[in-house]
Amino acid sequence: MLARRGFRVREDLVDLARVDEIRDTITRLMGSGRGSEYAAGTAWGAYNAVTEYTDHVYPVLKSGQVSPHRQQSVLFGAMGDTKQRALTEALALVS
Repeated sequence: MLARRGFRVREDLVDLARVDEIRDTITRLMGSGRGSEYAAGTAWGAYNAVTEYTDHVYPVLKSGQVSPHRQQSVLFGAMGDTKQRALTEALALVS
């Protein structure tokens, strides 16, 4: 029924699983990422977790290779925009 309404059921479930995986990774980085012991529970700690994910986790493929395409996304594309949005949100929390 959902497929008839234009929903891509299987692909949407895969996308949701990926979103959950990313959220879980960033949450883990908030508690155990680089420098987290100095910023635990703060907006800065949350921002650092997002930037650690985008800069150090996202570009690395499951094979261990660094993807040039993903590196470009971090610097100039959607992941760069994600970092900017994370900074804006963190600043909004403290102002």
